[in-house]
Amino acid sequence: MRKIYDMEYFKKIDVSFEAKGVAAGDVDIVKYGIKREGKFEGIAYKNCIISHEATASLLKRIPIPMRHKFVPLHMHINRDIIPHVDSGVCTVINFYVKSGGYTTDFNVPKDGAKKLKLDNQTDGYAYKFEDVDTIASFVAEDGDAYILDVTKLHSVHSGTQKDRIAIALSTTLDFDSVCKILIDG
Repeated sequence: MRKIYDMEYFKKIDVSFEAKGVAAGDVDIVKYGIKREGKFEGIAYKNCIISHEATASLLKRIPIPMRHKFVPLHMHINRDIIPHVDSGVCTVINFYVKSGGYTTDFNVPKDGAKKLKLDNQTDGYAYKFEDVDTIASFVAEDGDAYILDVTKLHSVHSGTQKDRIAIALSTTLDFDSVCKILIDG
């Protein structure tokens, strides 16, 4: 029998984490965006410098034999992010350090909409904002944690603050599997 979250795009989870032991590293993993007046605007993932305490806090609900399947990344967003499907990852658990009032939307393309391929996308794709409809959304608060199915079309809209920062545990495990691990135990 299929569980109710099988048709969801995201799931808020009740997990506390220690954000003060986490910082962005110097290594750019991937960026999507533009340069404006010499500054990058978009979404940037860097390696994550993380203390043992913060690691334990983030991974405590994931069984030890499964932990190697999750990669911690430092995510920084500072502008709207067009509707897209992520490359090389299926599910992300975002631990919002600074939510910034941003809205995460899940979208469906309108009839006749054309897919875009960004230069550094592999198996992912994107659409223009005007070519999609929103079917689900959430606004995270500082300290919230959400599981996101990033194989589904999603976008981000700027919030009340300039920046959104999260620790993203990325995995190639599918959304249902991650929900079963974190919700069903």
